[in-house]
Amino acid sequence: MVDSLPKRTEETKENLDCPDSENSKGDADMKMEECSSNNENNATSNDKGEGCSNESNGDVCAGENNLQAECLSLDSGDSKTNLVRQLSTAHCSIAELFMTDLCDEENAEEQCQAAITQGIQVDPSNPEAYQHMASFLLVKQDPEEAKTYINKSLELWLPKYKEVDEGKAEAGSFDPVEVCPLSYPTRLSAARILIEVKDYENAIDVLDGLTEEDDEVVDTWYLLGWTYYLQGEDYIDEAKYHLHIAMKVNKESPSDDLQLVEHLQELIEELGPYEEEETEATNDDEIEKELEADSDDDENVEEGMDTD
Repeated sequence: MVDSLPKRTEETKENLDCPDSENSKGDADMKMEECSSNNENNATSNDKGEGCSNESNGDVCAGENNLQAECLSLDSGDSKTNLVRQLSTAHCSIAELFMTDLCDEENAEEQCQAAITQGIQVDPSNPEAYQHMASFLLVKQDPEEAKTYINKSLELWLPKYKEVDEGKAEAGSFDPVEVCPLSYPTRLSAARILIEVKDYENAIDVLDGLTEEDDEVVDTWYLLGWTYYLQGEDYIDEAKYHLHIAMKVNKESPSDDLQLVEHLQELIEELGPYEEEETEATNDDEIEKELEADSDDDENVEEGMDTD
């Protein structure tokens, strides 16, 4: 039985244009003191030459300090709220560097965790920050804490997203432009984390939303099939169906992830083919017979009319 998810060599790196939560405007004023404190701490660190010794990391740190300066110069309002979000995301970008390119740096683990913690403290309404912490905790082999943080991330966007998707949200209660607070790749990463912590129900919710948004991504169908597969015999049919779709999508638009495709093939070989063609053929035969029967009935009616 195949029992491991292909490891990702590197997480997607990108800044997210996340919408603000209902309380984020009120939180912005509360972050003034935190912004000031963080600015002073980073200035001290930079004077000592710590934290930004690497050129690429230094560029991020410089941008972060500029955001902090702008944050301090603004009164409360949308502009400041957006900058608070950008500052939080900048901390996450620094953490991402320490989990990838700078993972061999001295104290990389401590600096990574500190950057994520700052991202959460600066903007507690930023789901990306909690997701980064969950990812970090999985690397630390602490799945229980990782599950806590990924669920905190989901709480900030998934319920409203599902309400809108299911047509249950009241008109005017959301901005249609900001229904999806995280990018497609970031939500795909969230699904991977959910699978790792065995939160299959939420993983399926996230992945189903992604297939509705774009049904031509191999990874999404593959992860859906893998999620059902992990739940055992009762879900084998669902697993076979989604893995079958993943392979069809891969034939039309081949994935660059050879490891994923190899794992997909292994799963299909283990579970056997999905019986879609046989089912469709049966349905087609039944439809054809019904059409022929209707045609015969029409001919008999016409003959009867001619006789009369």
